[in-house]
Amino acid sequence: MSFDPTPEDKNISKGPTPFTRETVRITPARIGWAILAILALVFVIQNGDRVDARFLVLRADRVPLWLVIVIALVLGFLLGLLTMALRRRRHQERKD
Repeated sequence: MSFDPTPEDKNISKGPTPFTRETVRITPARIGWAILAILALVFVIQNGDRVDARFLVLRADRVPLWLVIVIALVLGFLLGLLTMALRRRRHQERKD
């Protein structure tokens, strides 16, 4: 016998949105993102050497290469999100 947290019909709130059980769907896009995340993690783990890093006027001596890679991945991801948001906003403005 297993525990089912779903309430019976008589116990469901009568508000505007009654309780519903949502399932997480496995889509090709989610599988692709998971594979990319695993590959990035493996790449980061394999690059543990210490390096001297310079960016414009910033300089760091003997930082782990994995840290430089993670910072680059995060900045790239944030730039991608920013680009998508700006495109969406521009598209909405043209629509109106």
